[in-house]
Amino acid sequence: MGDRLELKGFHLLVEALPEIRRVHPTAYLAIVGGPGRHGRDYTAEIERRIETLGLWEHVLLAGRRPHEELPWWYSAADVFALMSSREGSPNVVLESLACGTPVVATAVGSIPDDLSDPRLGIVLPERSGKAAEAGLRQALLAPWDRTAIRELTRTRNWGSVANACEGALGMLTDRLMTT
Repeated sequence: MGDRLELKGFHLLVEALPEIRRVHPTAYLAIVGGPGRHGRDYTAEIERRIETLGLWEHVLLAGRRPHEELPWWYSAADVFALMSSREGSPNVVLESLACGTPVVATAVGSIPDDLSDPRLGIVLPERSGKAAEAGLRQALLAPWDRTAIRELTRTRNWGSVANACEGALGMLTDRLMTT
């Protein structure tokens, strides 16, 4: 989900797909999002890799979708993957989890915190096609409890985030006052 920029790592998911399909022959990759609004659009490179690997029958470039449609995409997926090289706090991770869909993602931004409970997904040790392949193969074999994923995520709302920020600021203020 998101813009088709290099930093989002869609090309790494395409690279991982042939090996994933060896173990999971029905695996299908849906890339939801359109050309990047800022930065170099990476769509041509993604398409080139799909063509080179002969994957057009196994990859869908769905383009931008209306926000209200996204829960259908998350819920239809067995696993949501985000191979970003940098992020802050990506909404797509929390949106996927709220739909009960486990996440496989790179360890950038708040993702390690968002996936600190192993029942929610897998944080990859590096950003590469091989890491994506290994993480997705593991995720596709795991017995995820989608109801539990939704319940574990339910506590992650604006109020709980505000309380956590307030607590962190309080600790920082206390530390500054004692130095």
